[in-house]
Amino acid sequence: MEPHTSVAIWNGRILTMYGSTQGVHSFRASLAPLFDLEPDQVRVISPYVGGGFGSKLKIHAQAVLAAMAARELPGRAVKMALTRQQMFSLSGYRAPTIQHVRLGADPDGTLTALAVDVVEQTSRTKEFSEGSDGPARMMYATPQRRTTNRPVVLDVPVPTWMRAPGRCPGMFGLEVAMDELAAACAVDPIALRIHNEPQVDPETGQPHAFRHLLECLQLGAERFGWDHRDPAPRARLQHGWWSGMGVASATYPAWREPDNAARISLRGRWHLRRPDSGGRDRNRKPDRPDADCRRCPGLPGAMRADGNR
Repeated sequence: MEPHTSVAIWNGRILTMYGSTQGVHSFRASLAPLFDLEPDQVRVISPYVGGGFGSKLKIHAQAVLAAMAARELPGRAVKMALTRQQMFSLSGYRAPTIQHVRLGADPDGTLTALAVDVVEQTSRTKEFSEGSDGPARMMYATPQRRTTNRPVVLDVPVPTWMRAPGRCPGMFGLEVAMDELAAACAVDPIALRIHNEPQVDPETGQPHAFRHLLECLQLGAERFGWDHRDPAPRARLQHGWWSGMGVASATYPAWREPDNAARISLRGRWHLRRPDSGGRDRNRKPDRPDADCRRCPGLPGAMRADGNR
């Protein structure tokens, strides 16, 4: 994985650049106007890409600086290499995101509602969108669905594409919520995904061109020994009362009595009530010792009923 380094040589009005890039033509098209050159006056030589996924799609500062320095020394090669610390701000980075994922489901885990609201950092110099709300639109089909993506303009360097652009952070937030839903519904996580696998593309309604998620889940279960696992989730919420906050909201059976449906909140907070709680306030402390308000291992970041971690 070579560093971000460029070598520039000027011969008259011809600029030759050596470096690693995934697109020599787009590199040339970006570099030429900066020096008032025609594209055919710029040669970009990239014998091998190496760490191609290390932000090697676009031109970066070290290439421009190398060309500027070489212009002052005609005929001599000038090399500009970024340090490791400089790479964090000058060669692109994945835009930070804040994702609010909300899920609604029937007691058996059938998704009925999905909402993903994403806030993404971008630069005042140039807007770049990671598109982290995209996976929610292609992974699951629900009767009620909404996704939003709002950029926040800051005085920061411009983010750029990293490995699995948009899909990586977007899938992470969504699938963490699905894991929490599986634990809340007492459904095996793989079975939950198989149960909610759409038959057609949720966006277009057309048959999938290439989608082998079910095969991947089954193969992964075999490869990692998950096919021999206890399908029962670790968290069955068998204690009568629990309150917490997280990235997902869902309806789920608290004690598996059909007449005791759990409540759903659209603010990311979910509450369960004891079967004998009647009309008591769901937000009050449970009538039990604190030792019984245990952290649910299947729901990361869960809080006890008294508000303590």
